[in-house]
Amino acid sequence: MTEVHAILRAAKAAARAAAPIALRGWGQAPGQAKGGRHDLVTEFDVASQDIISGVLLSAFPESSVIGEEEPVAPTSGLDWHVDPIDGTTNFVSGLPLWCISIGASLDGELVAGVVYDPVRDEMFTATRTEARLNGAPIRAGGSQHAAGAVVACDWPDPRIPLWGADEVRAREAYDRMLSSFLAVRRIGSGALGLAYVAAGRLDAAVGILSNSWDVAAGRLLLEAAGGRFHPFGPATEHPVGWASERYVASTAQLDLKATPLSDLMELL
Repeated sequence: MTEVHAILRAAKAAARAAAPIALRGWGQAPGQAKGGRHDLVTEFDVASQDIISGVLLSAFPESSVIGEEEPVAPTSGLDWHVDPIDGTTNFVSGLPLWCISIGASLDGELVAGVVYDPVRDEMFTATRTEARLNGAPIRAGGSQHAAGAVVACDWPDPRIPLWGADEVRAREAYDRMLSSFLAVRRIGSGALGLAYVAAGRLDAAVGILSNSWDVAAGRLLLEAAGGRFHPFGPATEHPVGWASERYVASTAQLDLKATPLSDLMELL
């Protein structure tokens, strides 16, 4: 337990160390296309990851950093899954919906996570037994029925081309979602979506084309807060059992099986 708390302290320190330089670039930095024009990176993503890596490796020299801007293969020891700026398009545009996400896995199991929103100074933290926001416990709770649920979903996504009948069925499912749920929102940050479900701000959040650094901290937050993580489709290219390229995160009270959201996820 002592080691887990030391891991969490290092993650918190790394997120706070990177926050000033990230804030300096918020709304000011030009974005460059990385994997296509809808996938942006800035110099501040790289600089933030360098700072985060320095803090983490100083605290745990034998650990490995698996970051979005410098991905490496997971190890059998302590791995840090880092997204230095999750929500880069929002970051570039000056929208206050981005965060720093740091999740730690030890021997292949998630043990600690931090999702830090520097704009609001909101620090979401988690171990396997507790989830907190700025030190106060949080629980994933909300509507028990789809009609009262607020869902974060960033589909349609141009990176996922659908053709013919599949495209028609997916768009019909999305249209049904708009009428089935209280609200469907595009927030543009997977880590914040998971954190918001954990805190009860959202009832569900959808992940598409996710990597380990997108979900590590957020999944631990969600599950420690009593929420549920539903994987869809194959695992991400990183060989870690807790990461999934596509997922739906939800509160425990909300049954999504009979909703159009489940139909949509089966098509993507």
